[in-house]
Amino acid sequence: MAAPRALGRYLIFGEIAAGGMASVYMGRHLGPLGFCRTVAIKRLHAQFAKDPEFVGMFVDEARLAARVQHPNVVQTLDVVTAPEELLLVMDYIHGETLSRLLKSARTGLDPALASAIMSDALYGLHAVHEAKDEQNHPLCIVHRDVSPQNMLVGVDGVTRILDLGIAKARTRSQVTRDGALKGKLAYMAPEQVRGRPVDRRADVFAASVVLWELLTNARLFEFDDPAAAVHHILNEPRRAPSELRDGLPRALDEVVLRGLAHHPGDRFDSAREMASALESACVPSSDSDVARWVERLAGDGLINRQARIAAMEQLPSTSVEREITRHASHGIRSMLRAILERDERAEAVTAAEEVDALPLAVDPGTTPATRHERVPRWLIALGATLVGAGAAFALVRGAPPESQQLLAAPIATVTIASASAPEVASTPETATVASSAPPISAAPIRKSPTPKPPAADCTPPFYFENGIKRYKRHCFASH
Repeated sequence: MAAPRALGRYLIFGEIAAGGMASVYMGRHLGPLGFCRTVAIKRLHAQFAKDPEFVGMFVDEARLAARVQHPNVVQTLDVVTAPEELLLVMDYIHGETLSRLLKSARTGLDPALASAIMSDALYGLHAVHEAKDEQNHPLCIVHRDVSPQNMLVGVDGVTRILDLGIAKARTRSQVTRDGALKGKLAYMAPEQVRGRPVDRRADVFAASVVLWELLTNARLFEFDDPAAAVHHILNEPRRAPSELRDGLPRALDEVVLRGLAHHPGDRFDSAREMASALESACVPSSDSDVARWVERLAGDGLINRQARIAAMEQLPSTSVEREITRHASHGIRSMLRAILERDERAEAVTAAEEVDALPLAVDPGTTPATRHERVPRWLIALGATLVGAGAAFALVRGAPPESQQLLAAPIATVTIASASAPEVASTPETATVASSAPPISAAPIRKSPTPKPPAADCTPPFYFENGIKRYKRHCFASH
């Protein structure tokens, strides 16, 4: 594959098709963070890129196409300008133009296939006609170049309208030269040939010419002499498709002949109305049937193009980025350089750097503790004190009365010195203990004498102290 040409954010590869004003190429859109997309790039021929009228038409095409959002219209994505260069970036649709498919077909299409292809095209045309500007005002777009060359049938079985290069719109910035006919003469409506104002019904006429040719596999207005073609378009009656091909439904003749009427008022009022009539006259084939027809007629060419696309997509990303960086603007160049540097740093990470990223090492011989396992020393001390107090209380309740008297004596608190232990706020309970027995370092438990209540005062055998009922122990002592 030849080296691509870089322009802005795009790489331009091989040519897909060529026309009188522009050529279409395969291309790749390169975005940040490795984003890539295959696109179709329409490039205005160099001699026209210097002509203000053609440049205006090209820019108008992009502006108008951007206002049309429909599955039966090829989407325009971007416009790229450079010295003596003008590019229109569109969705890439894997398929073939209807004109090339018709050249490969030896007979007229099956009526159901023709109905499917043309109903798709008519719905796309209706979307073009109905487009509105940013203020929701109708743009009144008329395509003016409806022809098999501007209908793309994809391998998905869907037909799409493309190329609004000479479209007429209410807000069109460029005005064509006086007396110049725009479009293909063989598909022009009579009013367009006469140079009179046109509306959407001129596109309905052109679509009807295409439908006639699909059914008959012949040209309706094909003459060597343009003057003879003009005379035929303006004056001669139209022949029904069934006159050239047996077995066609009469309802199809009616649809085609109404669309080919000399006077616009005798045609369908809209492309959508014609599509509905066509579908009623002949049930269209499914998308899968159309897709098989496309693959049968254009299979080899589509396979070759798919191989070219695969080769494009398999280019090393770094070489593609460097090619873009070499031609890109300063902002894009800086962005891509940062991406390349980031990738190089990621690949250069060594084992030492990975070790440095680990948590700090612990002292040898110790087991590293998690954040939840590191218990402060002061909390350990407090827990030991509470455990000791609980054990003493249990002994008091389960011991004989004499032992209870001894164990009930005040217990001295023990303070565990710790340089890292914070002071614990005292509670009422701890304050009471501290007042009765000041803290000392580890010391034996001090016994206090057992209080002796009155000897014979056991009636009743209890008394109240601060509202608490207490029993007199000597009244229950064994003698």
